[in-house]
Amino acid sequence: MTVKRRAGEPGGRSSTTGGDRRERRVLVAEDSTVVRERLVLALKEAGVACVDEAATVDETLALARERVPDVVLLDLELRDSSGLAAIPAILATNPQALVVVLTNHAAPEYRRRAVAAGAHLFFDKSVAFERAVAAVRAWVRGRR
Repeated sequence: MTVKRRAGEPGGRSSTTGGDRRERRVLVAEDSTVVRERLVLALKEAGVACVDEAATVDETLALARERVPDVVLLDLELRDSSGLAAIPAILATNPQALVVVLTNHAAPEYRRRAVAAGAHLFFDKSVAFERAVAAVRAWVRGRR
């Protein structure tokens, strides 16, 4: 789960400060309001201070451009389109972002397609919800 960052890039080390101490930003892209609120609460309880929310691909891409998240926690089924289509666009805007897919569409074909699109981690929402939150928390804490 290592993502390399270079000096001058979002989250990269600064030669003058010895490290980047800014709050890490997580974007939660989930079409279900109940699930999205549960994710946001779980992340905040885990110590992630900066969490943005989106329910559509359009909102996800706009927030990815505006807020430059360190992590995007992405469902594959959003209100307006497939989250699969968002992955390359997110990474084109912010190639340093960690893209974590959390979905009910956990068949091997979806996993292959998500990874091929650029996702770094893939979790089945029905059995690995807490593991996905823990992975995001660990990655954010490891980057402070």
